[in-house]
Amino acid sequence: MGAPEVYLFEISPSGGTVTLGDRFTIDIPPNAVCDPSSSSYGMGHWNEDCKATNNTVKVNARIWANEDRVVVDFSPSLRFVPSAVVTISTYLLADVLAGRVDLAATPGALGKYELLYSPDLGQTKFHEPSALSDPSLKTHIDLVTGFMWRRIKHFSGYVTAQGEPCSPAYEGDPTCSWSDEGGVEGHQ
Repeated sequence: MGAPEVYLFEISPSGGTVTLGDRFTIDIPPNAVCDPSSSSYGMGHWNEDCKATNNTVKVNARIWANEDRVVVDFSPSLRFVPSAVVTISTYLLADVLAGRVDLAATPGALGKYELLYSPDLGQTKFHEPSALSDPSLKTHIDLVTGFMWRRIKHFSGYVTAQGEPCSPAYEGDPTCSWSDEGGVEGHQ
């Protein structure tokens, strides 16, 4: 793991778009950040109601390449108001995905390219258990441009997955086949 790129930014109650170099973009609607002093955090808490903070929150993002993946890790760990749709997007895999409309016709092919949750600095990557029952968390890919995006419900770590097989950890994992009902969705 090389030295990370470090980005410092603020999220005001009015939201906005945060660009982390040429790596990732975060789109945050107004009143999206749960008040860190009173909200819960962690697996099983992502969908709990919370009060949005009235304060500007300072965030540190570190980005680095780790073998064949790119990792972004945010601190402090923050949760977003469940009704807010916060997205992370990237063109990092555009050189592999752009123009590959053939992938849309190959079952399972897009399950190899995703933006996955990684709680431990990119060492492991997995589908949040809620992603298996919450289709709003699936990765979307524009196969013409290679643009990837997904909804996130919290700030912690995320990692690009490239060319890796679908995880057998969850029986019936919808990300192991291309469909409109779950998992990775290709757009042409």
